[in-house]
Amino acid sequence: MNRNPMHAPHNFLRRLAQGAEERPDHPVLILFDTTGQEQRFTYFRLYEDALAYATWLDTLELTPGDVVLLAFDHGYELVQAFFGACYAGMLPLVYPYVSAHLATALYGQGLELA
Repeated sequence: MNRNPMHAPHNFLRRLAQGAEERPDHPVLILFDTTGQEQRFTYFRLYEDALAYATWLDTLELTPGDVVLLAFDHGYELVQAFFGACYAGMLPLVYPYVSAHLATALYGQGLELA
């Protein structure tokens, strides 16, 4: 069984790669800050940045299937790292990064333990 994510017919990695080729200037991600200002990121930019992150991960002593802890502020860099880890064959684990945007007390509100 081939477990390479690029062989799956309809996964998000394939979609991003296809979007970068077919619609490189089309926005794939729009982020808004607390003032309502938006930042747009194209298929091509996210794809290229994710591949750059995957290439960097390849320089570390990791093997496909390893878990990569992503402790980023919520934003573009987190998305880039998430996709990059997936392209490198890693399992990205997003760690809730405490910052001015995500206070510890607010993060826990509404969470219940099962």
